[in-house]
Amino acid sequence: MKNVKKKFSVLLIVMFAIMAVISLMYVSMLVWAGANSLKDAWEYDDSALALPQIIDITNYARAFTAYSVKLDNERVVGTVEIIINTILYAGGCAFLGTLVPCMTAYVVSKYKFRVLKIYYFTVIVCLSIPIIGGAASQIQIAYSLNMYDTIWGIWLMRGYFIGSYFLIFYSSFMVIPDSFTEAAKIDGAGNFSILVRIMMPLISKTFTTVLLILFVQYWNEYETPLMFTPSVPTLAVGLYKFGLSSENSSIPVRLAGSMILFIPIFILYIFLQDKLMGNISMGGVKE
Repeated sequence: MKNVKKKFSVLLIVMFAIMAVISLMYVSMLVWAGANSLKDAWEYDDSALALPQIIDITNYARAFTAYSVKLDNERVVGTVEIIINTILYAGGCAFLGTLVPCMTAYVVSKYKFRVLKIYYFTVIVCLSIPIIGGAASQIQIAYSLNMYDTIWGIWLMRGYFIGSYFLIFYSSFMVIPDSFTEAAKIDGAGNFSILVRIMMPLISKTFTTVLLILFVQYWNEYETPLMFTPSVPTLAVGLYKFGLSSENSSIPVRLAGSMILFIPIFILYIFLQDKLMGNISMGGVKE
């Protein structure tokens, strides 16, 4: 037993050291980007590793203005509209991307129909098979259903249950004793009432955690809006095109643009870190 504890302690120290180094690398990159975003071009060229001698906040004003996106029809989408698009895109996709697997997992885990097991095994199989190059077919389907280049269309496309979050919700519902449901039915509660008043409050922590994780993911995503909603650009798309523009060749201005995209997520993390860093599993009896 002593040897087992010693090996475990060494492994724990090694893992902690590796994670500490990785965390330090990410933090140092953020500090470097934040410091250089406050420099002018001349000071950055002189020393990219030193702290700014003179703080130049005009970089953020220039970056905020440069976030505007010019569409193919020559219409220019301003920064304020882009921010609204980003909130709608990230919020709507995150909500449906959380709600659909949650509801599907509830039905599969709590209703004893054999045909529902097909859904569970479908998720397992799809997670095991790598799907590469499916964007072209998705765009074609979106065109056929008149969903292409619409914000509600991309919301519906993100509302699917095949993924790891289905398994998380499935496990969460499975640990809730059936006696909760039976007691509610004795008191006259219907299926919808049981879902809303009993099941959802018990997994509210898991639901909120998944929702926040997906919101951060979609906030930083630019490939999907760039391909599926070209007329509804987001901040990530604006940053992508902002980086390609020859007019914004100053690296401090580009770093300021990156920090504008990062700061809202950082503030979200500060206030909701308990949700993001908390345990995503739960137990019905403990609640």
